Order: sequence, then C-alpha cells, then structure tokens
Amino acid sequence: MLDIICFRLSSFSESLKFLDLSNNDAKKVLSNCFDHLPVLKMLLLKCNRIEDINPNAFGGLSQVFMLDLSGNKLVSLCSTFYEALEIRVFNITDNSFQEINFGQLGNLHLDVIATDDYRICCLLLESETICTASPTWPQNCNILLHDTPAEIFDIVFALVATTVNIAGIVWGIVESIKMKRTKFQMVGSVKIVKKENKSLSFVTNIIFLHTNDLIFGVYLLIIFACSKLYEKNYPVESPNWLQSPLCKVLSCIFLLGLINSLLVVHLLTISRLFATKYPFKSTFKNTKLVLKYLATGTVCTCVISALFVTMYTVVEKQEKLPSSLCILVGRTTSSPTVNTATILAASLQVGFFISICIQYGVIVQELTKPSDLGCHKNKSNQKSSLLTQFFLVTASNALCWFPSAAICVATLVMRTYPIQLLVWNTILIIPLNCIMNPVIYSLIPFLKKSE
Repeated sequence: MLDIICFRLSSFSESLKFLDLSNNDAKKVLSNCFDHLPVLKMLLLKCNRIEDINPNAFGGLSQVFMLDLSGNKLVSLCSTFYEALEIRVFNITDNSFQEINFGQLGNLHLDVIATDDYRICCLLLESETICTASPTWPQNCNILLHDTPAEIFDIVFALVATTVNIAGIVWGIVESIKMKRTKFQMVGSVKIVKKENKSLSFVTNIIFLHTNDLIFGVYLLIIFACSKLYEKNYPVESPNWLQSPLCKVLSCIFLLGLINSLLVVHLLTISRLFATKYPFKSTFKNTKLVLKYLATGTVCTCVISALFVTMYTVVEKQEKLPSSLCILVGRTTSSPTVNTATILAASLQVGFFISICIQYGVIVQELTKPSDLGCHKNKSNQKSSLLTQFFLVTASNALCWFPSAAICVATLVMRTYPIQLLVWNTILIIPLNCIMNPVIYSLIPFLKKSE
C-alpha cells in the first residue's frame, strides 16, 4: 500500500500510456512524480485517501487526457496542479470540497467532468463542458439575487426607500420641533400658554414608521452588496453565506421590518379613527403613551424575530438558512419554524389589510355625517384629505400585502415552487410600502401645507 505517490519505473516506462494506482492508502502526491512518463494518456488515482497534491505533481504529463481522482479526501479545488494538463475527462466524484475557485476551474478546457457536487457544475454552466451533477430543489445555480434584473430592482428600490425615508424622518423631526415650541396667546394684557399640539403624537408615529422602513432599505442594500461580492462564485460560497452571523442578523431584520411595519401602519389608522370618532378622547393624542405603544410593539417584534431565528438554527439545529436572501419564509418540509413564520406573515398581512379598510370606512362615514355650518368647510377639507389618504393606503397595501400573502400561501401548498417568487417578493413587492409610506404620510401633507 502506498502512503505517498511518487512513481518511478525503468526505462520502458517512457512508453507507458495507462497507469492505475487505485485502491491504495496514498495521502499525498509529491512534485514531479510522473515527469518520466511523457506519453501517458490515462492516470487513475481513485479510491485512495489523497488530501494534498503538490502544484507540480503532474509536471511533464502533457498528453494525459483522463485523470481520475474520485473517492479521495480532497477539500480544495483551487490548486494549480491540473492547470498544466490538457485533460479532457476529469473525475472528481466522492470528494468533500470546501473550497472551489471559479477562475482556475474555468481555465480548464474539459469535455466531461464527473462529480457529485452540483456547485462545480454551476461554475461551468457557460462552458461546453458536460457535467454530471445538477442541483435538486431548492438548490440552484443562480447568483445570490438569482439574475441581473433582480439586482437592478434591488439596488433601485433600496436607494429610493433609503432616500425617501430619510427625507420623511427629517421632515417629521422638523415638524415635531415646531410643535414642541411653547406658544403664547394674548388675552387682553394676560399671556396664556397654549397646550401641546395634539398632532405631535401622530408625527411621532410617522417618524417611527419611516425609521422602520429605512431599516428595510438598509437590508436591501446589504443584500445587493453581498450579491456583487459573491457574483458567479455564489453557488460555491452559499453554505458559508447561509450560516454566517450576518445572514442570521438580516433574517431578524427582515422579520422585524415586515411585522413592525404592519403594526405601526395599523396604529396610525387606529389613531386616525379615534381622533375622528372620539375627538375629545386623548388616548392616542398623548405622545408619551404612543411612544410606549411603539416601543412595546418593537420590543415584542424583536423578540419574536430573534425567537424564530433561534428556533430554526439552535432548536432545529439547522446550520444554514433556507433562502439566499436570509428570510425564514417559504415552504420547507424539514422546518416547522419556517412554515409557522410563513403562515404568520401571510395572516398578518391579510388581517391588517382588512382591519385598516374597515377603520377607514368608519372614518369616512363619520366625516359624512351632518355638521354645523361653521365647521362645514374645515370638515370638507379634512374629508377630502382623508379620502385621498384612504385611497392611497388601500392601493399601496393591496399592491403589497395581498400579493405577498398570496406568494407565502403558494409556497406552503405547492410541492415545489420557483425560488424567484420569494426573491421578487422580497426585493419588489414588500418594499412598495417602504416607498409609499413616506409619500402618503409625509410628502403629500407637506405639499398640502405648502399650499
């Protein structure tokens, strides 16, 4: 049994064309071991325990067209040992590759590569090489964001969402500062301090909503940056990415952004309803109380998001997250945690959409009631403003929450589904609200105030 392969024979070896050194316990192949075999055509080193191959191990084998390294313990496929060869058939089945370099693998001009690692075949998709492995669903050969159009939409929506939400936050802060200023009213010679503006709590709510949407915009920016970092080498690097701490953090951010956005928009609608139906009640006009609600909701959402990720990675002992976008959404037969998160996301989206529509219906009904003549003009303007907001909120939520919920449900009921569904849901459909919220709650009020 050979421990180290370094082959030497007598002079007749110069005419040797076939060499089989299979089924030994060789662990290494040293430098220039075959340089005296100039006409060798086929070299079989299968079923050994080879872990290390010297970069010059196959020096002088210019005519070898078949190299069989199957059944060994190779962990790296980025060595230069095969670059000097003109091999046409390369068998590397039954190895445990952890490091594969796209650039060096692409330099080979192979006719056939035999492997059971689909990632290697992914790197050779654009070549004419016949590769024996193919990914099984949900594995795939796509880049992190699956294709170039998805990358374009991701970065565009990320930049727009980030920009408009920063602008919305700035506007909200400026408005809140104006509202906090102490105002006085002269009654004869007496100076009376006016009470705090009741709209301050509503503006605080809006600032909170824009901050939440801004975080989701940052999530999209990080996904785009990672996609460009990995590029075509993503199929190889995907295991490292899916089990990285950053991916787990992004998973928490996604769930936090999705659930918290639903909660904050719902709270905004409730505050509008109370202000219209019960104008003398101060429940949702108290800024400190609203902040308490917002903080409590955010803490609960953070705990829920972290709990889902912890259940998946620690309790279920799943090292890799199920999606390249680091989201715990989409059917998977091996994870009740992911299935539960998917059902929760779909249920909240549909439930809050119906609830918001009902509440705005009640608001419009209240505003259409007969009123005193002196208040008619003011109430008419308020009605027009709320009708516009009702239409925009309903339209944006319908375009975002219903398709997103439908996709979530589809992933649960379909045996297999296009992975692109979840990608486009994450980078196109869900971010619609992140862009529309600043328009509805900040830009339009700002423009009307300017008039």
